Amino acid sequence: MAFSRWRCAGAGLLIAFFLALASTQAGQVAGRNGMVVSAHPLASQAGLEILKRGGNAIDAAVVTSLVLSVVEPYSSGIGGGGFMLVYVASEKRVRSFDFRERAPLRATKLMYAPLVRAGKQPSRLGGLAVAVPGQVAGLYAVHKKYGKLPWARVVLPAVRIARRGFAITPKLRQAIERMAPHFNDAAKAIFVPNGRIPAVGDRLVQRDLARLLAAIARHGARAFYHGRYAKLLVEGIIKEGGIVSLDDLARYEVKERAPVHGRYRGREIYSMPPPSSGGLHLVQMLNVLSHFDLRRSGFLSSLTIHWMAEAMKFAYRDRAKYLGDPDFVTIPVRGLLALPYARTIARRIRLDRQIVLPEDKLRKGPMRFEHNSTTHFSIVDGAGNAVALTQTINLWFGAAFVAKGTGVVLNNEMDDFSILPGLPNAFGLLGGEANAVAPGKRPLSSMTPTIVLRDGAVEIVVGSPGGSRIITTVLQILVNLIDHRMTVERAIASPRIHFQWWPDKLFFEPHALPIDVQRVLRSLGWVLSGHWPMGNAQLIRVDSTRGLMIGAADPRGEGTVAAY
Repeated sequence: MAFSRWRCAGAGLLIAFFLALASTQAGQVAGRNGMVVSAHPLASQAGLEILKRGGNAIDAAVVTSLVLSVVEPYSSGIGGGGFMLVYVASEKRVRSFDFRERAPLRATKLMYAPLVRAGKQPSRLGGLAVAVPGQVAGLYAVHKKYGKLPWARVVLPAVRIARRGFAITPKLRQAIERMAPHFNDAAKAIFVPNGRIPAVGDRLVQRDLARLLAAIARHGARAFYHGRYAKLLVEGIIKEGGIVSLDDLARYEVKERAPVHGRYRGREIYSMPPPSSGGLHLVQMLNVLSHFDLRRSGFLSSLTIHWMAEAMKFAYRDRAKYLGDPDFVTIPVRGLLALPYARTIARRIRLDRQIVLPEDKLRKGPMRFEHNSTTHFSIVDGAGNAVALTQTINLWFGAAFVAKGTGVVLNNEMDDFSILPGLPNAFGLLGGEANAVAPGKRPLSSMTPTIVLRDGAVEIVVGSPGGSRIITTVLQILVNLIDHRMTVERAIASPRIHFQWWPDKLFFEPHALPIDVQRVLRSLGWVLSGHWPMGNAQLIRVDSTRGLMIGAADPRGEGTVAAY
C-alpha cells in the first residue's frame, strides 16, 4: 500500500496546532552552570540550591529525590525504590545503580493465588503488596561514592519541608480523594485530617516523616534499615497483613550494574539494565528504527507510526517472554540487542499490513493503565556530571497505608511480579516464569532513566513515569530530538502513541492522530484507541557548542525547570 503525501500532510496540520498549544504551556529554560528538572517546583528548587552551594549532580539528586518523597507522597518516597543513572565526568563513564524493591524472604511463587481467585487484590492493597524498600539505601550508597557535600546537608531541606508543610497541588488532592477510602488510620491522620479531603492550597504537614528524615540525616541509611524505625516499619506492615521482616530490611543491598548501551544516529545511548526492562527495550527499538528514515517519513505520519508500533510490538513481546531479575534468571541481553536481530525485525515489517505475533499461550485479562504515579528527574551540573533518576512506590499511594509513627507510605511493588502465570498486572502487562515471585527477587520494571552522549559528552538526560508507557515515552522523545530535530519543549510536549503487544490496541493521545492517518492505520490492521495523556517526562539537552543546558518539564504534569 502506498502512503500518500496528502495523508501525512493532514497529520502535519493538526500536529502543528497541538504543538503550538502545548509549547505555550511547557516552555523551556536555559542555564550554564547547573539545571534540575523535576515533577514539582519545590524539588527542582531544592536541587538547584544545592548546586549553587557547591554541590554536584549527585548531591542535588539526593535532595531532589527526598523532597519529591515529601511533596509527591502518592507517586514515590522512601517507602519505595528506583533506578539511578549517573554520568561521572571525572571518569568519563556512565554508571547505573539499582535500588529496586525486593520480595520479602518469606515470599513464595504462588502466595497470591488463593486470594486472587477469591476476587481480592492482595498484590495492590495492604501488607502483602509491600516489597522491601530500597530508596534510602540507594541514595546513601551513591552519595557515599560520588557526593561532594556532607550527607546531612543534602537531606535537611526535605526535613524542613516535611516539618513546616507545603501547599497541596491539584494532582495531590486528586490522588488523596481517589485513594482515601483505602487508607489505614495512620494514612488518614496525615492525608485526610478530621475525615476531610484537603483543598488545593491547604498545607500538608508530615511530622513523623520529618522526624524519620532527620534521623536519616544524622545516621544515614542505618536509621531506616535498623533500630527503632525499622521496627516501626515492620510492625506497621505486619499489622496490615504483610510479611516483611527486620531481616529483610537488614539484608537489603544496592546493586551497581553495567548500563545498557547502544548507538543511534551518531549518539551513545545509555539506560537501565534488568531488572528494568526499559533500557534494553529502548535500545532494541532504536536498533530497529535505525533501518528507517523517520525524518523523511514525517512526525506522526501513518508510515512513521506503523514503523514505530511494529518495533514496540516485538520489544513488549520479548519483555513478557524473557525479562526478570538477572540475579535469578538468564536474560538473552546480547541476543535482544544484537544488530542482526534488529535487522531481521526490520525486514519483517511490511507496508500493506501489521505483523501478527503469537501470544505464547499467555492468558488474557482486563487492561489497566497507571496514573503516572512514578516520578522522574534529570540533573546536569557545571562540571558535566549528570543524573537521570526514576523512583516509585508503584500505584497511587502504593499499598495505600502508612506504618504508624514513621510517616512512610509503603509501596505495592509486588504487583510488578507475574503473580499468577499469564495474569496481567495493573498496567496490563503480561509476564512469564522469568518474572515470577521468589524470595529476595526484584520485580521487573519499565523505568527508563536515560543518558545520551555525543562526542563523549552528555547531550540528553531524560526519563518519565507512566508504567508500561515509560519506555515508549522515552523512545518518542529521543526520536523527536534526534530524527525530527525538534526543540526541547516541542520534543517533550508532542503527542504520543503506545503499543505493548497485548492488548492488540494502538493507543494514542487526544488530538494526536487526524482522521486520515487513523484511516490508513486501520487499513493496515491496527486497532486504535484514544487514551488520556501519557507520561510526565523531565528533559535536559546540553548544547555544547553554546555552553548551554536547555531543559523542559512535561506540560502533562506540574513540573518545573530550575537553572542558573
